[in-house]
Amino acid sequence: MPCAGPDNSCNSLLSIRSPLGEVRLGAPGPSGPPSLLVRAILALREMLAHRRQRRALARLDNRLLRDIGVSREEAERESAKRLE
Repeated sequence: MPCAGPDNSCNSLLSIRSPLGEVRLGAPGPSGPPSLLVRAILALREMLAHRRQRRALARLDNRLLRDIGVSREEAERESAKRLE
């Protein structure tokens, strides 16, 4: 079932679409905070997002790095970091 909000948003913390359908893991509510599984999945998604951002930073040329106030060395150091 698709999300029903006016902007097609869900009240769930995590919505995963697969060929078998959509899985929504619930937001905190009367039953308490999100489960350990939900928190682990959210943490993994955040780590992967940071990894994508670091890779994108590494691909910027020197002119674009200068525009955002980052040196080539800083960009290389940041992009070399492991998942955190």
